[in-house]
Amino acid sequence: MPNQKIIAEKKDFVYGKYVIGIDPVKTFHQAAILNPKGIQIGKSLSFRNSHLGKLTGGNI
Repeated sequence: MPNQKIIAEKKDFVYGKYVIGIDPVKTFHQAAILNPKGIQIGKSLSFRNSHLGKLTGGNI
């Protein structure tokens, strides 16, 4: 379990900034954008990880 001090430092680092989070997995990735208040903007994006290294399919 992370130390409370480390969690506070990470929160301070992203405070007031937009954050893009990416969850990489083997075939499909998910990405989301959070506003400075930590609220998700729109829906998360889903995209395929292809061997060509480009976005294919998903809801983009």
